[in-house]
Amino acid sequence: TFQRELAQNMADTQHQADMLHVLGIIRKARMIKQRDLYQSLKGRFNKMTMDSILHMLKAGANIEERKERTGARGYAATIYFYLRG
Repeated sequence: TFQRELAQNMADTQHQADMLHVLGIIRKARMIKQRDLYQSLKGRFNKMTMDSILHMLKAGANIEERKERTGARGYAATIYFYLRG
C-alpha cells in the first residue's frame, strides 16, 4: 500500500506535482464540482495553469468532465469525475 501511494504521488517536475495535487483532490472526492475544486485549492493556481492541469488530466483519461444542470434555475455546473490514476 505504501509503495502504491508513493508511486501515485511521485513527480519529476513542478507541473506534474501540481497535476498530482489536483488529481488527489478529485480522487478523494470521486466526484467534485468545479466550484468546490477551486475552493479547496484556495487560489493556489491561476486560471491558465488550472486549465492546463485539467486539460492534461482529461487527455490522460484520469478524469472526466461533464456539464450538468443543477438547481432550480438550471445553470450548468461543471463536474469532474475520477476515473483512474
